[in-house]
Parts: sequence; C-alpha cells; structure tokens
Amino acid sequence: MIDIPLLDLESRQSVKDQFTFEGKVALVTGAIGQIGMMSAAGFAELGANVVVADIERFKNQLDKLAGDLTAKFGHECIALTFDAADETSVQVMLDKIVEKFGTINVAHSNVGIGMPADQGEYDKNTWDRIMDTNARGTMIMDCALARIMKKNQKGGAIVNTASMSASIINRRPEGCDYEVIYPASKACVIHMTKGLAMQYMKDGVRINTVSPGYVYSAAHFEKTQQDITFNIETTPFKRYATADEVTGAVLYLCSDLASYTTGTDICIDGGYTIW
Repeated sequence: MIDIPLLDLESRQSVKDQFTFEGKVALVTGAIGQIGMMSAAGFAELGANVVVADIERFKNQLDKLAGDLTAKFGHECIALTFDAADETSVQVMLDKIVEKFGTINVAHSNVGIGMPADQGEYDKNTWDRIMDTNARGTMIMDCALARIMKKNQKGGAIVNTASMSASIINRRPEGCDYEVIYPASKACVIHMTKGLAMQYMKDGVRINTVSPGYVYSAAHFEKTQQDITFNIETTPFKRYATADEVTGAVLYLCSDLASYTTGTDICIDGGYTIW
C-alpha cells in the first residue's frame, strides 16, 4: 500500500496560490465573442499575459481589447488574427506567441460557428464550414498547443468550448426545423477532447471542455423575440446566462486547482439538460 500522508491545515496547498496565473501566458481564441472576452479578462485579472485571437475582420476590435486589458490589469496583452480551420495559419499565430513570450501555458480554444442553413437537411457547404471550424479547427489547435506545452516540459491546460447541444438537441417551437450539424460538431469536440486528454496526459497537458447553454451575446440581434422568449421558457433558470457565468469554469479547469481533472466537461446551462 502506498503511504500517502493525509493533509492538514499546515500541509494543504493555498487555494489562492493555485488559482492564479501570475507569470503565465494565456491564449484565448474567439476572443471577440462575449465568452472569449470574459475569459481573457479573467486570465488577465489573475495575473497572466494574455493573447487574444480571432479572425482577420475583427483585427481592430482585437487591438482595442488587448490595449484595454493591458491598461486595466497591468499585464501585457497582445492581439493576433488567424483562421482556425487552416493549419498553417494556426501554426504561424502560435509561433508568434512563442517568439514573444517563450511559451503558452494555458489556452481557451473558443472558436465555433453555427449557420442559419443548418436546418435538418444535408448541405455540403454548411457541413464543411461548421465541421472544419468547430471539429477540425479544435483538433488542429489542441494538437499544436500540446506540442508547445510538451516542449516547455512544464505541461499546461487547454479548455475547449463545446455546447450543451453536444449532449441534447435544443428544443424548438412546434413546426420549426432543428439544427443537426452544429450539435454533431460539438459532440465531436467533447469526445475528441477525451481522446486528446488521454494522448497528452503523459506530457502533463490537461484538456477539458465547457458546455455553455444559452448565453446572452451579440447573436441575440439575429434572433426574434419569439425565439428568445421560447429559449427562456424552456430553460429551468428562466433566463439566459451572462458570459461571465462561464468564466469561472474556464479559469478553474486551466488552474492548478483542477490538477486532477482531464477529459471532462462542465455544463453551464441553467439546468437545461436536466430535462
């Protein structure tokens, strides 16, 4: 039997010391979205140098976000653009981070898209775009990050954004069509994360997912009031989440407090998937 001493008040690790990112480099992709932006702010508030990354058309917003984070929290934050579905683009972006900061310690891989054309019928262009971004893009990013974390010989942590839709099919009003490709892509993210977690465990890299439910974001401007009301009525909490209600799970899974956690999913859905 292995002799492992029980903890006491003197030998326990400080929670504050484990829930910090001082001296670490954090990457947040999909950073212009509400969830990504709040994760970036959380990492910066807890001491990290943060890289915010998104697609080229958000360059101006990214530059402003990086400047605002640096000014507010006092840690160096930079902005980069990339294409999640392009291996070369991902690697170029990550190489710039390593050149600037030396390594990447933690990452929130938060890129993901849905499309209005995803309405229950097979459409090749819709399938390819959603799967390329959500599934293949996550695989590309995770593997490239894990190689960097393996090389620095200090391990690291990656959190992928999945969705409650990975586990269920979201309810729709009677007579409406259902998304098929998006939930399939997010289910892929969860199961792929489990495989990657096992693959890179020996290298000290932990990989987990968070699965948000309905989160208030800019996407609301594209929804009808009827859709918003229906989503609220079918959520046990009877409201949408704010993006900062996802932040705690992301930061926890990236922190040393989650040192025994890998290949798992935290669902933040206001009770939606209970039903």
